[in-house]
Amino acid sequence: MQNSLLRAGAEKAGQGLATRKMLAEVGKLHPDVRERVSQTPGIVDVARAMAERDAEFAAQHGLTNRYDIQNMRAVMSTPGWRQRLTDMLEAGIPLPALMLAPVGAGAAYRALGGDQR
Repeated sequence: MQNSLLRAGAEKAGQGLATRKMLAEVGKLHPDVRERVSQTPGIVDVARAMAERDAEFAAQHGLTNRYDIQNMRAVMSTPGWRQRLTDMLEAGIPLPALMLAPVGAGAAYRALGGDQR
């Protein structure tokens, strides 16, 4: 059962489905709360820690991480992530093709005309 679920998830990797779902949930929040969530260092730290934990676990067990989820977490590892993810999806930029580092995510966002924060 677990392997079939992993395969089903892998088949949809890179389509932005998980990112859209997560953003839809965040979008239900009051606008002030939504902005605070995106700017909160604690959320940023959790996203970074999850990416590091999953990478370490995969390496220890010979597994492969879903690159789209890891890339979403990389974008989320710097404040202001909600707007960057939203802009990237709306522009049709596939998250996995962006980069694997938050610095690159910020550069891609600025290239889209995002602010210089």
